[in-house]
Amino acid sequence: RAAEPLIAVLKDSDRTVRLSAIEALASLRNPLAVAPLIAVLRDDDAGARSAAAEALGKLSDSQAVEPLITALEDPLACRAAAWALRHLRYLQGVDVVDSLIAALKEAGAGVCPWVIYELGKLRDVRAVEPLLTLLQQLGIDTEVRRFVVWALGELKDPRAVEPLIAVLEDPDADENVRKAAAEALGNLQDLRTVEPLIAALRDADWNVRYTAAGVLGELQDPRTVEPLIAALQDSDVREYVGEALAALTNVLILGDPRAVEPLLAALQNPDGDVRRWVARALGKLQDPQTVAPVIAALQQPEK
Repeated sequence: RAAEPLIAVLKDSDRTVRLSAIEALASLRNPLAVAPLIAVLRDDDAGARSAAAEALGKLSDSQAVEPLITALEDPLACRAAAWALRHLRYLQGVDVVDSLIAALKEAGAGVCPWVIYELGKLRDVRAVEPLLTLLQQLGIDTEVRRFVVWALGELKDPRAVEPLIAVLEDPDADENVRKAAAEALGNLQDLRTVEPLIAALRDADWNVRYTAAGVLGELQDPRTVEPLIAALQDSDVREYVGEALAALTNVLILGDPRAVEPLLAALQNPDGDVRRWVARALGKLQDPQTVAPVIAALQQPEK
């Protein structure tokens, strides 16, 4: 009974009243509200359309699936519609991933970025090939491309490694897209990414450089030590690079000479900040043999 008065005011001329009614109906979880809320997806007010889409996601009724798929074409409500569809994924007989992929293929480069976002959140590998196809399209919007790169990182499929490396190395790509590519490659944890990420330490954009440094710290590969030491000279990202060196715990504790020897040599760097970050990394070793060189380096006056 509580739903009926609320359903009646969905047609109220006051926008605030309509929005409050939608929110209340979502809280009630009454199936009687499904059809009226579907009708609101065609409301003149974008806020009401978005609120109705979100409410339908909470009501978990299969009647809402097709109208929400149609709402993905609404640029002002597609974010809420895509979110709602993801929350309907457990309904029997509903294949949300397939629906989102179909919407992506149909819209192509004009797809709502939030369709891509929800595919990334769903982590279903069926989305990999359509996303890779979209990534290669000419004239793709920068925001859409950034979402595609992010989603591929969430899917963690090795098929995405080479295409993402190509994005990272593309000098014409937007810096935010290159940064997203570095982050995505970090999620993939593939050793093929080490050399491209080392090269990214010299990227023109400091956001790309510090992201690459962080990812290299996570990869735990001895090849990263010397390039990271060299990158300590970059004052814009020195702190991030230092944290990356300190994060190489596995490599350092194992005492790999490819890691330890360059760090010991870097203790002689004339820059005190460089010496301090190197000393911190060496501290991870807990090796008595490194204590004296570290103390000596920290006591050196600035040159």
